[in-house]
Amino acid sequence: MKTLAVMSRKGGAGKTTVAVNLALAARAMGVRAVLADADPMRSAHEVLKGREEAPALLFETSAAKLFALTEACRRSGVELLVIDTPAAPEADVAEAVKVADLCLAVARPTYLDLAAAVLSVAVIQRLGREGLIVLNQCAPARAGVEPPSVVKAFDALRFAHLPVARRRSAPGWSTRPLSPRRARCWRSTPRGRPPARCAHSSATSGAG
Repeated sequence: MKTLAVMSRKGGAGKTTVAVNLALAARAMGVRAVLADADPMRSAHEVLKGREEAPALLFETSAAKLFALTEACRRSGVELLVIDTPAAPEADVAEAVKVADLCLAVARPTYLDLAAAVLSVAVIQRLGREGLIVLNQCAPARAGVEPPSVVKAFDALRFAHLPVARRRSAPGWSTRPLSPRRARCWRSTPRGRPPARCAHSSATSGAG
């Protein structure tokens, strides 16, 4: 089983939208995917409550129960567990990072969002986990050229000493059905590890 933690320390970045779409896309592929809503705002519940598959897809939980939920999912044959993490406190965010195989720090290409993403990366690095920074709600590239806001976001990530690798696949993660629309994704690894490749993901503006 793979466990994916979707993180944002700032509201409005699209964390929940990314988490929900990843879980739904995986199920559309035939993957036994579950979404753990660990965010007290329960935005994922609001998005999915009207869907027929919601009872089998969505589990409301808390940071303190994530380890037990992860083990229960593994025993029941779940193939992918996506965690919609809380924004705070940091101790609760850390509980999600601890159980994750891969962490996604979601941010818009703005100064405040990127500053929050750097805080998320600090937690990921401190706990020695793998992580990706997802730039969400980006203007589309034109003729292969990224818009200025995205280019500036690249520069900011590099200035923060985060490895940047564009449009590559993360080993062990299937990305084929998740072709990007308004999202870009770059991978950051814990300090001391070589830069890793990036997995694309699809996301649009929305809750979280």
